[in-house]
Amino acid sequence: MILRLSAVAAALATVFSAPVASADTPRDYLFGGSFGRGGMAVGCNTCADVAEMPEGLSLSFYAGKMITPRLAVTADYWQVRFDGRDNRLFGDSADHQVNQTMMTIGAKLWLTQRFWFSGGVGIAHHDTDSLHNQTRASVILKTQSGQPMADPGSSSPAMVSGIGFEVARNSAFAVDIQFRTGAAKDATGLTVTNSALTFGLNWY
Repeated sequence: MILRLSAVAAALATVFSAPVASADTPRDYLFGGSFGRGGMAVGCNTCADVAEMPEGLSLSFYAGKMITPRLAVTADYWQVRFDGRDNRLFGDSADHQVNQTMMTIGAKLWLTQRFWFSGGVGIAHHDTDSLHNQTRASVILKTQSGQPMADPGSSSPAMVSGIGFEVARNSAFAVDIQFRTGAAKDATGLTVTNSALTFGLNWY
């Protein structure tokens, strides 16, 4: 076991032994992604609010272009996905899904060599099956065969922001810890707020 750990440590040291690029080193294009624990809170003006869902999966991907040594313009895709089975939201044993996807255009700014801030605006799309709607409304839509009908979902403007710290990096690759949050509200008054703590991989 000790030998294996030593081999892993040596491999990591080799990867990140290249000279660390400073925040002022010109970069060109960048892209990356993150995954981790996501949460979702749903509010509704015309129905009861839903209990917060903190056990979701958060996935994100981005691509960007540096316009100064510290500032990049980015396009970002972020989804928080909640799958529930026989829990406090759903009283049966079937799987139910609630998804919130946000697609935004924004910027990423390195405040220091390793600490960055990001933000963006765009569009969000919310999907939830009709059994989840039962926790918010009194009517479940059903198909002709009597099966619950999937909610068609809704789209709305969205805003996102995030912070991150690069825990390891070299001139072309970085591993960071990220926290991000986002919010969207559609014309019906449905408000969805996402948050996530994730592990990110980035290429420069």
